[in-house]
Amino acid sequence: MPKRKHRQAKCPSCHQTKDLDNQKGLRRVEKMWVDSQRMRHPNPNSSFHPLEDGMRLLAARGHNHWFWACDSCLASGKAIEADIRKHNIGLGTSFAAYVERPFICEDCQKPSMFSPSEQQYWFETLQFLIWVYPKQCAACRKKRRHQKALQKQLQQELATLDPNDANQLFKISELYEQMGIESKATIFHNRGTNQQR
Repeated sequence: MPKRKHRQAKCPSCHQTKDLDNQKGLRRVEKMWVDSQRMRHPNPNSSFHPLEDGMRLLAARGHNHWFWACDSCLASGKAIEADIRKHNIGLGTSFAAYVERPFICEDCQKPSMFSPSEQQYWFETLQFLIWVYPKQCAACRKKRRHQKALQKQLQQELATLDPNDANQLFKISELYEQMGIESKATIFHNRGTNQQR
């Protein structure tokens, strides 16, 4: 009987060629995946019934949007092993690991990185679908959250606006200023000043 050739692939984290059948982390996650999916889809004739070596097959094919990492990268902390029990996947195969994933921020157009720890938080704690990807860098996402908070605060102030309350008019002016809407900030500042006379 001929000896089976070992499957090899480049680790998405370190880009070194690795023997997939000898990667203990990948095999561990793969077994967890197969066991969980076979419970959900016990019929071997179902297209959803997982293959025993399905994750290694994906790794060998080099899919750009499916991630695993070699044992060296997992041990060094360069990559993080995924806990597939916490994944929200819809259809498809859970990632075996989280690796650095570069992207260009839509807001500032700067190169950014979707870090392994950030992915772990998104996909295991927040339980976002594993196929989602950030469109903005962390700094731009923070700016967007801050803008949304200011908008919410402004809406609350405008809903309870007393046009004779100078302090409230100044507060609204300040919110508009923080949002970068100078024309509205000036209008409400002038109204507040008029109420103080």
